[in-house]
Amino acid sequence: MDSLYQRLKELDPDTFQRLCFQLLKERHPEQDIRHVEGASGDKGLDVFAGELYGKPAIWQCKAFPNGVGKSQKQQIRESLRTALKNFSPAHWNLCLTLTWMRRASRWFEKLKNVQCGQGEHRQDVCFRHRQRITS
Repeated sequence: MDSLYQRLKELDPDTFQRLCFQLLKERHPEQDIRHVEGASGDKGLDVFAGELYGKPAIWQCKAFPNGVGKSQKQQIRESLRTALKNFSPAHWNLCLTLTWMRRASRWFEKLKNVQCGQGEHRQDVCFRHRQRITS
C-alpha cells in the first residue's frame, strides 16, 4: 500500500483529478458523474453529480504531495468559497493525495464549523474529506 500511496503523491493535479473522476464513476455507476475541464476556470468544482442549478454533489480534487501548509489551506478555502458562490451544493467533498495529519484535520474541522455555523449554507452543505483517494 505504501508504494500505491507514493504513486498517488507523484501524480500531477490534472491526472489526479481524472483518477478521482474515474474512481467516482466506478464507485457510483447509478449517478451521472461528470468531470469539469479547466484548472482555474472550474468555479470551485472538479467533479460533480446532479444538476449544477440544483443541489449537486461536488468533489474538489487537490494534489498536495508535500502536505497541507498555509498556501494549500488558502487554495482549499478559495475553492470552497468559489463553489459556494457559484452553486448550492448538497455535498462538498475534498479529495486529497495525502493522509491528513492531526493539525490539518483540526484546521479542516474549524473550516467546516465556520461554514456550517453561519450564513445561508449552514444547513445545505455537508463537508467531507477523504483520507486517501482509495478510502
